Amino acid sequence: MKILKALSFSLIAMIFAFWLVACSNEGPAENAGEEVDEAAEQIQDTAGQMTDEAQDTMEQAGDTIEEETDQQ
Repeated sequence: MKILKALSFSLIAMIFAFWLVACSNEGPAENAGEEVDEAAEQIQDTAGQMTDEAQDTMEQAGDTIEEETDQQ
């Protein structure tokens, strides 16, 4: 009976160890997913910068128009 318990415990320990090792390895799908996430972040950052630049340009154009209309 003690041998059966020891074997059962050893088997469970080996399965658990294998599971931990298997979960730590990243597969190609996970790597691809991370690359997609990074690309999406870069696109979001670029879009934010472009929006800020467009807003600055519009404000400058508004200021220019206001200055020109005030002079006339």
